[in-house]
Amino acid sequence: MGQIARMLRLINLFCHRRVVTIEAIRDICGIPRRTAFRYLTTLSEENIPVYFDKELGGYRLAREDRLDLSDLEFHHAVLMVTCLRITRQHLNDSYRKEIDDLISKLIPAQKHSLEVLDPLISSADAPESDLPDHSADVTSALISAAVLMGKKVEVTTISNGGGDQCATYENPGLLFQQEWRIGHRLTGLADARSIKSIAKVRIL
Repeated sequence: MGQIARMLRLINLFCHRRVVTIEAIRDICGIPRRTAFRYLTTLSEENIPVYFDKELGGYRLAREDRLDLSDLEFHHAVLMVTCLRITRQHLNDSYRKEIDDLISKLIPAQKHSLEVLDPLISSADAPESDLPDHSADVTSALISAAVLMGKKVEVTTISNGGGDQCATYENPGLLFQQEWRIGHRLTGLADARSIKSIAKVRIL
């Protein structure tokens, strides 16, 4: 594979991935690590700006076309609010507050008034007693994302006495002892909490 073909493959890689590591460039383009850094420099010199994202641990294109809530097309905004309204019916009160907060940010950001539509969407809510609760699915998704990305999380559990208890895990990990638990990677089960007991997860 020639240099031009490798450069085109590298550009294609950046176009289809959110973040690209040096190891990925080396393996996919079939070049040494040192050459991978030189290719990144060449991209920047040719006005294809690439920067290192410390949080994601890799290189990204410096895009100026990131989506802003105010840039949503009207039908997309209506679709999002509708889906959020439907989703909140299947969640516990803790997650419903999160959804309501998201909707409260989404509606005012639009160029067109969605306040008129919001009551119409809300009035279509089905009786809560007929709806399955998918809060556990949301909890599992948030915990998995936090563990995968090494993000700090705050979990809220419901104690036997009925009160809420919060705990923060700087470096969360999943552990299994009769059931799945979340805890600190280094301390193991010492302060782990059952996934089933968690009412809400917040990635910090």
